[in-house]
Amino acid sequence: MQENPAGRLHEILTQLKDSSPSSKMKNIWADVLGIDKNDEMKVVRQVIEVYGLTLEIEKLIKLKPEINHELYLASFDIMENITSPTNFHKSWHEVSGQFETDVLTRLEFCSYELSRGGCRL
Repeated sequence: MQENPAGRLHEILTQLKDSSPSSKMKNIWADVLGIDKNDEMKVVRQVIEVYGLTLEIEKLIKLKPEINHELYLASFDIMENITSPTNFHKSWHEVSGQFETDVLTRLEFCSYELSRGGCRL
């Protein structure tokens, strides 16, 4: 497991990336997070925590004045959409829309910057 929120989110989104387009997000999340699909409340709580990672990463990146925030955070609207609990009952196809390799690449850059230290919430 990665030591910073961007690394953790990168691992999670990498697992989501190749999901079946017709699969429901609640089932995908249960599989990725290793939770029983029938325990919807637990899955929802964990999805909320994953969504929280996007907010935490954004705050931490903005604490680093030496980097280009617009460049690093350009894909965060896509990440927030993918991890939003409001999409729990939608299919992966409905949610994944603009999810391309560049989203994961930007997240890797964020992980690298956060691993260099210098900011904590």
